[in-house]
Amino acid sequence: MATASKDHNFLVQLLQSAREGDTVALEKTVQEYLKYQPAETTVSQLLSRFRDKKKRSAIHLACQSPRKTHGSDDNKDIVEFIVENSEWFPDEESLVTLVKQKDVNGFTPLMLAARHPDPLLAHQRVSCLLSHFPTLALARSKAGATALHYAAAAPTAPLPQTIQSLHTAAKVATHTFSTNGGGTPLHWACSIKREKNDEDLLTIEALLQCGALVNAHEWKDKEESIYAVPPPILVAVAAKNETACQRLLQCDDIDLNVAIGGDNTLLHLLVKSNMTLSLVTTLQKLRSDKEICLSALEKKNSADLNPMEMAANEGRIDCVRLLMGALNNENVSDDEATAYIQQHKSKRHELDQNAETRSSSASSATMPKLPRPIIDFEVQAQEQALSILSETKNISETNIHEALNRKKRGNQHFGKKEWQEAYDCYTEAMQYNPSEATFYSNRSSCLWNLGRLEEALEDAFICRTLRPDWSKACYRLAVARLSLGYCQEAAMAAWEGLQLDPNNKELKTLLQQCIVQGRERFRTTKGTAIK
Repeated sequence: MATASKDHNFLVQLLQSAREGDTVALEKTVQEYLKYQPAETTVSQLLSRFRDKKKRSAIHLACQSPRKTHGSDDNKDIVEFIVENSEWFPDEESLVTLVKQKDVNGFTPLMLAARHPDPLLAHQRVSCLLSHFPTLALARSKAGATALHYAAAAPTAPLPQTIQSLHTAAKVATHTFSTNGGGTPLHWACSIKREKNDEDLLTIEALLQCGALVNAHEWKDKEESIYAVPPPILVAVAAKNETACQRLLQCDDIDLNVAIGGDNTLLHLLVKSNMTLSLVTTLQKLRSDKEICLSALEKKNSADLNPMEMAANEGRIDCVRLLMGALNNENVSDDEATAYIQQHKSKRHELDQNAETRSSSASSATMPKLPRPIIDFEVQAQEQALSILSETKNISETNIHEALNRKKRGNQHFGKKEWQEAYDCYTEAMQYNPSEATFYSNRSSCLWNLGRLEEALEDAFICRTLRPDWSKACYRLAVARLSLGYCQEAAMAAWEGLQLDPNNKELKTLLQQCIVQGRERFRTTKGTAIK
């Protein structure tokens, strides 16, 4: 019992001193504990043996610790103190074992040092570790990422020297895809948006100077424009990282002929995100070849809208003005852009009215906005939804009342997490009013909680089709797709939801989750990643 208590106290003091970066306390704790251990016990054995619940050793925590000074001339950083302590590690082999240890997420001490919020301290510790063990830069986490990946996406931009050091040690890391579909370090850098724009630029610039491939991507289905890993420029647009977009667009070899689910080209996506600075730069590059520029301006997405029509639909005057004058680099006034928007909306309204006359479907006017099915069983779901819209006539007040009563009971079961009972109630509600999107939304959530993920996706897509302009439908669709591993498609659904409701915190969080899971949790590459 006494030994167990002593071990516990040592563990607490050891990890606390490492976490605080306190070399004096660390050394004192280790020396005090060694007094009660067999003579053959080494410091290497102690540091390797004692770890926290995340399997992080003292050197893991030391790499994350703040800088601590003691008022003496010998203010050696704690990582340097451990790595260069010849008394603790008389032979290199014992130290190698320690610094190669991984925590539950596969993080090495070097990875944690690389993402330290203090860029100067991060560089000091990364340099120290690499000077002794350069091959550490090749190690992979469970997500398949290297230390350079984590440096590129650190909360505070790393020093260019840090990126250069990690690249030099790993040799090919700037080209390396993380094995779980997360892309290269450049992808990771583009997927975040720091508070200070110059920090994003610093990181992107450093990676490009190290030879990062500006068009790096992997296809999942090339014919359908479905990426396993999209090009960095599309990742930057999804994250609304204008700084990253601007820098990538300066590259001579940047490929502007890219598109994502729904046949949305780079111009479509820039319009959707209202990224006018990047739109200006993109149009400037496209104008170098008028034929290519004209083709890009006329390219329609699955909603039958070219970029300027999409901009008009969104009421984005600046985007319309830029696109109207794009081909000949003409200056278009706000009044001219406004007139085009009004003309376009009037024309769309007329088309919608004609469509409504030709069809009894209540949703005919919104058909151009219907989501494009990306996954096979989404096609059947959309066909079912369209059938509901065309066949459902006027619903009686009695049926509406009965449907709402069953929805109310379903909500009560839902609140108690009685998923099957709630599912049954929502299903009954549909029998009275099959065209009500909220019933499918709620039932999709029940199915998701019951683990019936494909059915949850079908209901979510029906909901999205019944109410194309409802951000909650986009949320349900994104959740269902993400649960089945369709990370890019889920991100697209979340992104579409944000276009409908830009301030929706749930959708913002979900979009980030799609990006993170796409790079860290789901194995979507086809074996082309460098291991």
